[in-house]
Amino acid sequence: MIKKLRKRLMLLFLSFTMLIFTAAMCLMIKGTVKRVQSYEIEYVENMTDSIIELARQSKDLSELNLSKYNEKLQGYIFVSDGIHQQSSSENTTLSLEMVSRQIKSGKDILSMEQIEADGTENGATARTICTIYDSNKKEFYGLHSTFFINDTPGEIILAYPRSTFGSIFQKNCIWYLTVWVGVCLLMFFISRFLIGEAIHPVETAMKSQKDFIASASHELKSPLAVIQANAETLRVEDMDAVSAQKQKVILNECSRMSGLVQALLSLAASDTGHWTMDMKKTDVDTLLIETWEEYIEPAQKKNLHLDLDIEEQYPLLVCDKNHIKQALGVLFDNAISYSPSGASIETGAKVMEKSILFYVKDHGPGIANEEKGKVFQRFYSGDQSRTDKNHYGLGLSIALEIVKLHRGTIIVKDTPGGGCTVEVQIPIE
Repeated sequence: MIKKLRKRLMLLFLSFTMLIFTAAMCLMIKGTVKRVQSYEIEYVENMTDSIIELARQSKDLSELNLSKYNEKLQGYIFVSDGIHQQSSSENTTLSLEMVSRQIKSGKDILSMEQIEADGTENGATARTICTIYDSNKKEFYGLHSTFFINDTPGEIILAYPRSTFGSIFQKNCIWYLTVWVGVCLLMFFISRFLIGEAIHPVETAMKSQKDFIASASHELKSPLAVIQANAETLRVEDMDAVSAQKQKVILNECSRMSGLVQALLSLAASDTGHWTMDMKKTDVDTLLIETWEEYIEPAQKKNLHLDLDIEEQYPLLVCDKNHIKQALGVLFDNAISYSPSGASIETGAKVMEKSILFYVKDHGPGIANEEKGKVFQRFYSGDQSRTDKNHYGLGLSIALEIVKLHRGTIIVKDTPGGGCTVEVQIPIE
């Protein structure tokens, strides 16, 4: 239980801290992507201003040399003053018609501004930047800018490749993954240390409690055996009726206490990992019949019908036969104890796909839904007043430990028509 608690707390701590750190890192990555895209837009604007300045210095656009810009741009450039025009060589994915149509459609606009011309009536007067796509759906920055050169209006259309999120992340943010892994490992060791320190007192207390129960159980065995042995040696013929009744009470209580001590010893062995299992191939039908025969007499004393349902053939089950019989015995004992006189109890086994399903069905008062998850807790009893002296809330706990050692499952269900059904599944292999 402590190990499960430790793992759950570590998982909770690690998940919470890494969720916060991941959210912060995502914001940082988002900021980096925006910053890179902002730099790219600034670069496109500076290139546009540089082309406009070069055009101003030329006599006419026919003398404008765009070769160095074509190499840097890896996109498309078109410059016109209404009379002359210059453009980069059109490629297979971009053309003037495609670029200008998308820019002038007004979709995916990233920036739009009006710029006052300077005193010489030269320079840009309007500029629009938007996202455009080539024929392969690759993203570009599309820029359209109008300008004046000595009272002559002109325009420039430009397409510049836009970096994708993946390329920006690979170039600028890949180290974030290393940081994330490093922080995750650091938080793992921190959580392991802090949670270990936090639950250490609880672990120590539980260990002391388990040690006490184990020691006390061992110590109780001897005096109980002595009391029981001496009480059994008393001859009924030498006692009156009152003394004989007292002897019977002593023997019954010794038997009950012996069962409780044995249950405590079993759980103590399970807690310390000293519960040895003798795994052998076992006949399921023989196992069922032997367990059923042990409880026929107790069932008859309460006027109960103990029905056994056995299939024609079962595969061999690798298990500890005695411990499985002990677990099934707990289910039989509970069913007999809580079934009303004249009721029936059905038991049997079914072959599932990869397991054997043992079941015990009774038609008693049943178990409320809110209590089904509690019945396997140690010392839990549906009889809160503890008037039932034959059950002390350890039987199903022991059955659960046995089933877990066989890598199986045990569940409690409602019996149709009223009552309780307990199912135990043990893997075949």
